[in-house]
Amino acid sequence: MAVPTKLKRLFLRGIKWDAEQGDITLLAAIEAVCKARLEEIREGRVISQTGGSGATVSFTFPSGVAPTDIASLASDMLDLYESIKADAPDATDDEMFVAMMARLKPITNFRPDFSTYRL
Repeated sequence: MAVPTKLKRLFLRGIKWDAEQGDITLLAAIEAVCKARLEEIREGRVISQTGGSGATVSFTFPSGVAPTDIASLASDMLDLYESIKADAPDATDDEMFVAMMARLKPITNFRPDFSTYRL
């Protein structure tokens, strides 16, 4: 199952909230999620990991999301962070969050382009 953009955005918001509550950086929270352990619960799957300053990062996923999807999602967040940070090395956590959310903008419409189609 491909992870929908809405879930990616929610996941990133959760990481940001946990970073703020735990007084850790956005990168530290993302890294904590990448190193997290996965647990099965009745309602779905939970990942949890202790990050910097002893803060715990914890997220619950719906039961239809596979462990490989969660790992891919965590890796995508780290890749996205590193890509933006490479272009803006002095960006603050708030600026990084805004830039990451902008790149995770959901597709709301599309238009097929048949201009290169030849008979």
